Amino acid sequence: MITLFDFPTALPGKTLSVYVWKIRLALNIKGLQHQTQWVSFSEIEKELKKAGLPPSKDVPTNNFGTRYTVPALHDPSTNTKISDSKAILKYLDDAYPETLQLTAQPKVDPQLDALVAEAFGPSWPLAFAMILHIYTTQVSKVVSGGLQGEDSAKYRMRMEGMLKTTVEEWMQNKEGLEESLKKGREAFRAADDWLEKSRKIHGGKWALGDTITLADIEIGTVLAFLASVLGEEDKLWNEIIQEWDEGRWGVYWNQIKQYTQVL
Repeated sequence: MITLFDFPTALPGKTLSVYVWKIRLALNIKGLQHQTQWVSFSEIEKELKKAGLPPSKDVPTNNFGTRYTVPALHDPSTNTKISDSKAILKYLDDAYPETLQLTAQPKVDPQLDALVAEAFGPSWPLAFAMILHIYTTQVSKVVSGGLQGEDSAKYRMRMEGMLKTTVEEWMQNKEGLEESLKKGREAFRAADDWLEKSRKIHGGKWALGDTITLADIEIGTVLAFLASVLGEEDKLWNEIIQEWDEGRWGVYWNQIKQYTQVL
């Protein structure tokens, strides 16, 4: 059975990493049996090294200053140990060709070329904006309640490096929080416009038609991540899925939710 490495939290959805969500969605969509190996956030490098997993980067190029990150995956059926979400997605397609191929660019109408380029680029900037701006309004929830002890201290250090201030000072910045939420709302609206343009060309219930593609992994990750952090009883979450963009995000969530099981 495939083992997916992730770190646990006390958040409603237990899991936090955006990049792990991409792989979890892919595994569930492909119907591949797997289990999660939970490792402490502050001991990711130690535990991955112990398990013989390779680093996800040759040099630390991210804000976290580490080469070892989740997701990491061990597939005993092929004796493969691999890290980094992009590499894992490609591996899953190559190793399991009978499953839905998520990294293959679909054959589409020429009118969709510009839209496909946005969704299948190295990183869909809209998805990043949808997550980042709303997530920054929830940092205190993660640092104060989602993680404990050394895990919380290490995560706090990294988030404060990104925010350029302390978590407490950031959460007291009412104007900054309102601006973040506004930018997040604008990103969701832009993504909804993107989806609407795509639907007018081909129809279908998914981002590029009747079949799930990598674009749906990106969008699904946004919703799964926010649901995990906020919780489905949260006021903001219910505004997003019920009120934003005439409730279309709720429709999309009902479609993708079946693939968000944390096993």
